[in-house]
Amino acid sequence: MFVKVNNKTIEISKDISIGQFLESLGYDVSSNTVMVNGDVLPRDEYYRRLVKEGDEIVVIYLMAGG
Repeated sequence: MFVKVNNKTIEISKDISIGQFLESLGYDVSSNTVMVNGDVLPRDEYYRRLVKEGDEIVVIYLMAGG
């Protein structure tokens, strides 16, 4: 199946949670906001929701500063 992560198309071949998938790509999901198909995914769903064919995932790193 194919999904997009930050506008990059990636093929995966097995059922995997959003959290596990992003960790396999090197993302630190504990400090990032994740959007799936335009909606913010609550942190408690990162490891419950499975990646689905055609999902568009955006990982947002928020930083404070001035």
